[in-house]
Amino acid sequence: MTQRAWQRDHKQILYLEATMNTARTLLAIALVAIASGCERKAQVDQIDTTSQAKSAIASVPVTAAPLFTFTQWGPTSTPSGEVFNKQPSGLSAIWFGIAATSAPTSMEGWFGDKKLDEVSVTQTGGALVVPTELLAKPGRVPVYLVHSPTKKRYDLGTFDVLPAEKDVPTLKVTKWGPESTVKGQVFNKQANGQSALWWEADGWINPKAMEVWYGNQRLQEASLVSYKGGSALVPQSAIANVGKFPVYLLHKPSGTKYEIGTFAVTAQ
Repeated sequence: MTQRAWQRDHKQILYLEATMNTARTLLAIALVAIASGCERKAQVDQIDTTSQAKSAIASVPVTAAPLFTFTQWGPTSTPSGEVFNKQPSGLSAIWFGIAATSAPTSMEGWFGDKKLDEVSVTQTGGALVVPTELLAKPGRVPVYLVHSPTKKRYDLGTFDVLPAEKDVPTLKVTKWGPESTVKGQVFNKQANGQSALWWEADGWINPKAMEVWYGNQRLQEASLVSYKGGSALVPQSAIANVGKFPVYLLHKPSGTKYEIGTFAVTAQ
């Protein structure tokens, strides 16, 4: 082969290599473009999907809170640790009546800050099952329903967990009256014509464990409420004689006395 022929063939080989390199470069660019296009399409599809999801959520109507009123409920108290209105499960239950045009749905029952597991609500009323562990300590607990979708709260009332009968209450009388009357003269006259004493007091009590005394006579008709006080009817025989008579509360199991005051019956 002559030198001129060799140079001609060598130039052709270089030309072919350059052509192939150019083709490879163009192919790589094309593949990158295709991949980039697919990625952008995926992003667009994802954005569209998210947008559609938001649109779907926005189009779901918000459930309106039901309209109803409580008509009655109970029990409203129990001694600590004592089951009330016992159910087949052995647990306590609070019942309530309501006035509504239809049965409320999606309702939660709450006892203080504890959401109750067992709740039933119909068009006329319902019940809340209260676990015994929530009755362990004396206190006043709010009871209410909550509409789950709107979080609207419907207050039923307050439930009093009272001390057990054996528990000695921490009680302080702050006010009381009347403090005197004239011999034989009815005071603070009630609907039945009898006299009555009243008092205000701070502290938790179990009414079943308490008695009200006037001198050496127990007042049989009395009403006591934790953190409020109470009242008691005084028979006519108790004001038939002039004198001063101590009035006090007695915790029967322990014999602890809580002074209310001294009532005076004067001659005139």
